[in-house]
Amino acid sequence: MVYTLYGQGYSIRAIARMTGFDRRTVSKRLKEDKLLSRKPIVYKSKLDPYKESI
Repeated sequence: MVYTLYGQGYSIRAIARMTGFDRRTVSKRLKEDKLLSRKPIVYKSKLDPYKESI
């Protein structure tokens, strides 16, 4: 999405406002050669071992 908005002529600050990312994050993503997908962080719950019995 960042690449698309930048290609449409939006500034880095405008992209940051629209996406909710920091300006530094947007500029860092634009400097990358490849489009890297980010994996969502999966947090384990303390209740995971007990969910079947609950």
